[in-house]
Amino acid sequence: MRDPIVLAFSGGLDTSFLVPWLAERHDRPVVTVTVDTGGLDEAARASLLERSRTLGAARHVRVDARAAFFDETLS
Repeated sequence: MRDPIVLAFSGGLDTSFLVPWLAERHDRPVVTVTVDTGGLDEAARASLLERSRTLGAARHVRVDARAAFFDETLS
C-alpha cells in the first residue's frame, strides 16, 4: 500500500469532498481521523465512520481525547 494521506475529518461538506478528491488526484489511500473531545454521541461516531467508508476512505480512526480534553481544559 502506498503511504496514505491522513485527513482530519469532520464529516462536513469540505472534508467529505476531500476524501475522494485526494484519493483520485494523488492515487493514494486516504485515512480519515476524527478527534473526539466529547461532543460526539454514539450515533454521531457511527455516522462519521459510515460516511468515511461511503466516501471511499481506506480507514477511519477516531481518537478518543475526551479524558485529555477534560483534564487539560476543564480541571
